[in-house]
Amino acid sequence: MQKKKNNKPFLWAIVFLSIAGTIYLYFQNNKLNEKIASLNKAIFSNEHTSQHDEKFAQLDSLFLTGNYKKATALINTMQLDHNLTSNSEFIIRQKLLDEILLLKKHKKSPQKYTTNYLANNDNTSPLEKSTDSLRTALKTSSIEIKQLKNKLKKNAIAPQQHLDFKTSKGTPLYYIGDIKRGKANGQGVAVLESGSRYEGEWKNNMRHGKGHFFWNDGQHYKGDYLNDKRDGYGIYYWENGDRYEGQWQDDKRNGKGKFYNSKGKLKTTGIWENDKLKSKEK
Repeated sequence: MQKKKNNKPFLWAIVFLSIAGTIYLYFQNNKLNEKIASLNKAIFSNEHTSQHDEKFAQLDSLFLTGNYKKATALINTMQLDHNLTSNSEFIIRQKLLDEILLLKKHKKSPQKYTTNYLANNDNTSPLEKSTDSLRTALKTSSIEIKQLKNKLKKNAIAPQQHLDFKTSKGTPLYYIGDIKRGKANGQGVAVLESGSRYEGEWKNNMRHGKGHFFWNDGQHYKGDYLNDKRDGYGIYYWENGDRYEGQWQDDKRNGKGKFYNSKGKLKTTGIWENDKLKSKEK
């Protein structure tokens, strides 16, 4: 009689392999889930980063166009994102907006007029007001802006959008805007070392085209520029609300122009030559 074959070792081998396979598949499945979770996290992070970059680009665009009201609204919205509140790029831009708004606020305060306020033929007199506290505040703001420029230079998303150079008169400035061939060409904003600011069109590192220049004593000019000088039609505003509207050449009032007082009343119409009223129109 043939002896019955013992299949127990074979069965145990199958059981062992099944258990080992199950354990292996379990760990492989866990690894796969971890990879999927990591991938989803990376995708979420990239989407977040992309959204932040878009907001930073939008914010920079608002700075360049001088739309500080919308920039403030965007900053306030971005502050609700806890991932941004500690972001150095966000903090720098928030600080830049604070400094610009501070300077704009100072410009609305009384300050001493320039000596060439108006020609002697204008029937007006300069308002002589100055405060030490305002000078100190402006000086402090200028220092903080200088420090801020250095921070922007170190932390900027797109370093190629920033330049340091000097005006045609030799005043150092920091520029943010369009750059072509290594120079300011197109739309841009510049903060001068003196604390003044220019927003507008540029050509080969010179103000050229339409622009708006703000002095730190509150006066400002809006109009045409040619080779870094006021040239063409422009409006010059004094701090008390008086203004000149007319022609400019070689950075001075030259040609036909009108002078209005702070209430908008026309006071003088005539021809200017090198910032002086040469003849009046009746």
